[in-house]
Amino acid sequence: MSMKIVVTGDAGLIGSALVGSLLKQGYHVYGIDSKPHDQLGPIEPFRKHRYYKHYTVDTVRDIEKMEEIIYQHDIDIIVHFACTSRVIFGYMDPVATVRTNVLNTTQMLNIARKSPKNVKFIFGSSREVYGEVTKDMETKRYTFNPTNIYGVSKYAAEMMCRLFASNYNMQTMVLRFSNVYGSKFDHADRVIPIFAYNIMNDIPIEIHGGTQNFDPVHIDDTAAFIIKAIEHLGKQDNDKPYFDDFDCVRGQRVSLPELIQIIEKITKKKAKTVKKPARAYDVNNFVGDPKKAEKVLGFKSQIDIETGIKRYLEVLKKET
Repeated sequence: MSMKIVVTGDAGLIGSALVGSLLKQGYHVYGIDSKPHDQLGPIEPFRKHRYYKHYTVDTVRDIEKMEEIIYQHDIDIIVHFACTSRVIFGYMDPVATVRTNVLNTTQMLNIARKSPKNVKFIFGSSREVYGEVTKDMETKRYTFNPTNIYGVSKYAAEMMCRLFASNYNMQTMVLRFSNVYGSKFDHADRVIPIFAYNIMNDIPIEIHGGTQNFDPVHIDDTAAFIIKAIEHLGKQDNDKPYFDDFDCVRGQRVSLPELIQIIEKITKKKAKTVKKPARAYDVNNFVGDPKKAEKVLGFKSQIDIETGIKRYLEVLKKET
């Protein structure tokens, strides 16, 4: 019998892509998001699917409703993506970010802990927990050294997952995402969406600093990674504590100038750039290590950056 999965933040960038992948593979999915009806576009294609039900609930404040949904449907795994989702949001409102990312995650863990069934738990974290990753760090286990409030909030929530596993005999997992891109439902002002759209339409792009290096992962690879994680967690013994963490990365560094060159090459247009000062909350250097996810989960990213950008530009063309 197929597992029953709750996806909080199901109308978000990663959550909606995961819902589509889960339904294709026969899972029963219960989506939860606080967005109003006019912002549920990402999940509209699934609303009539027989294995999918969506609830509009504030996961921070309506704890009783959350308990009702999870206990009523005999859920196997909670995939918790409802959160403050961007570094800049953490910078603009640190209190709300901590409330949403730390308190809400703790509340969701506690709901899982108290359930009649031993509900397993996956938390969507971020590469921001590492902070700066320089070249001399790439050959060893990264340390946690977040450089912004968003990263600190994600790290604190990760520690809650670890402690709930050991203290309450739960099975929990942390998944860290890295510059996910490729969906028409992405935030339009994130680096890849705004660079791609502006260059394609001869609009100047703002470059803050310009020395950034990152490790982007296409949304289709990201959804495949989460499915592998769900399968792995589902196999863990319900009577034994379990915690592990995995990075969803390609392990291939892409610099900001390289990203611009790729978009210029595909669009056959020259970027118009406006230089701006670097921002204090930005991480300038990150490249991940995919070996653990490959070894334990059997996941390997399939979409290189040039292929991914080509796909994304096709998505943009259809929307304009």
